[in-house]
Amino acid sequence: MMIRGNISRGGVEIQKAALPRRVRGFSLIEMLVVIAVIGILAAIMLGGMPAIQEKRIRSQVRAELRNLLTAIEAYKEKHGFYPPDGPTVLNPPLFYELVGTTNQNNEFYPLNGEERINANAINNNYGRPGEPMNGFMNSSPDVGEVKNFLTHLRDNQYDFCPFGSDGARALKVSAKGPTINGKPGAELTNTWRYVVARPRKGPNDPYPTNNPTSFDLWAEVAIRGRTVTIGNWKEE
Repeated sequence: MMIRGNISRGGVEIQKAALPRRVRGFSLIEMLVVIAVIGILAAIMLGGMPAIQEKRIRSQVRAELRNLLTAIEAYKEKHGFYPPDGPTVLNPPLFYELVGTTNQNNEFYPLNGEERINANAINNNYGRPGEPMNGFMNSSPDVGEVKNFLTHLRDNQYDFCPFGSDGARALKVSAKGPTINGKPGAELTNTWRYVVARPRKGPNDPYPTNNPTSFDLWAEVAIRGRTVTIGNWKEE
């Protein structure tokens, strides 16, 4: 940098010559220290990312669980009983029961505008031996008699059920699930598990083990190489 100015000598003002001023920069050691500090901070942040991601997943799944529990309790308040389950915990008819359907000529139309399902497909997916199921409880030809308990259900919260047939839909968890042998892709369409207490249960039918007088609803989520269970009875 050039410095200029005037000086007075013997009453005569003389212009001072421009003088360069040295600007001190970083030394090599200082640069190395800064780089080392940045590296340490980056390592701390990257090391904490898995824990942050796990916390986010758990929080999201718990929020979805609370919404479903609210819908199921509202369903019971209206109908006097909990939504029925299916022959397996992996493929319950929760989507159709909580969204509600209108029906006409053995065709059932979900209130959220999803594609219809017919009585044969309902029986194939949700019927039990000796106990066929050809319709849904929260259904009527009159749309005024049916209620959608999941009015804010997003498109990414349900999908074709990997354990079903005939295009049946199922509610799914927003997080990836465990790998299931014989069902490729099932971990991506991770369905909510559901089983309800009811008087008539066959010897091979599932039964709620944590809430024996009501229902068990839970998600199995793959987090950091292990399966975490988040249900209406415990944290994991």
